[in-house]
Amino acid sequence: MDGIIVIDKQKGISSSFAVRKFAKQFKISSAGHAGTLDPMATGVLVAGLGKGTRILRFLEAMDKVYTGTIQLGSATDTDDAEGATVEELPVLRLTENDIVNVLTKYTGEIKQLPPSYSAIKIDGKRAYKSARAGETPKLALRDVTVHSIKLLSFDNVAYTIQISVHCSKGTYIRSLARDISRALGTCGHLSSLRRESVGLFDLSRAIPFPSEVTKEQVDNSLISISDALKGLQSYVVADTDIVNIKMGRTVLLKERVSDAEDALVKSSAGEAICIASVRNISATGESYLQPQRMLV
Repeated sequence: MDGIIVIDKQKGISSSFAVRKFAKQFKISSAGHAGTLDPMATGVLVAGLGKGTRILRFLEAMDKVYTGTIQLGSATDTDDAEGATVEELPVLRLTENDIVNVLTKYTGEIKQLPPSYSAIKIDGKRAYKSARAGETPKLALRDVTVHSIKLLSFDNVAYTIQISVHCSKGTYIRSLARDISRALGTCGHLSSLRRESVGLFDLSRAIPFPSEVTKEQVDNSLISISDALKGLQSYVVADTDIVNIKMGRTVLLKERVSDAEDALVKSSAGEAICIASVRNISATGESYLQPQRMLV
């Protein structure tokens, strides 16, 4: 079984556990996932099966959309509901306009400090392992892009804010929840999170897991490698060129095209052959494909 499956991960399990359990249930020897969801979070988890694992790093780079709830008034050591409360502060009188004005400050290209309990490696050690040992991980600010944050609702009795976030790879919604709460004059944490989409993959294509899922459902939901990479530039090559590509050789294109780091190379029958970079020869004006990642 080769391709991509979109799992609607349920609450309380890790992404790795969900994929391992899925692979074991359907006797799949090779499986992995693109973009980790915390155990507390639910929603879209993109899983690669068989040769589908070879394209996961290209899918992981896609933008994400989340809906989440921020609980104002209490901060936790993990910046979400899984952690221990480390601070409590009163919540100021707020209006929806006050919240929208603050959310605006966290859109665009921003610098973000990841949570202490994160999987980022520092000197070869995961940050969360240092945090669990009572140490303070020395995390650096990261550049991320938040395309938009929308206020979905505000409960001024329970002091909860529900938001929708469209963001780049590497954005921590827990950090956004923490920082937005501070900007509103209090503290807070992320109390729920659901990932709605990863690039082209959304919940409409997802199968809930773990749950009662049949082999037929999996077969009907399997996305081919070619379809999964629809967002990339693509080029169809002749069968004679495929032989050269499989040997790692470059292939000239019939016309000059723009440079691209990642492009999908397909056969005339539509089969995904490889991911290639597109390069131009300035002296001759020709363009060629340089194979990078074989998919057959």
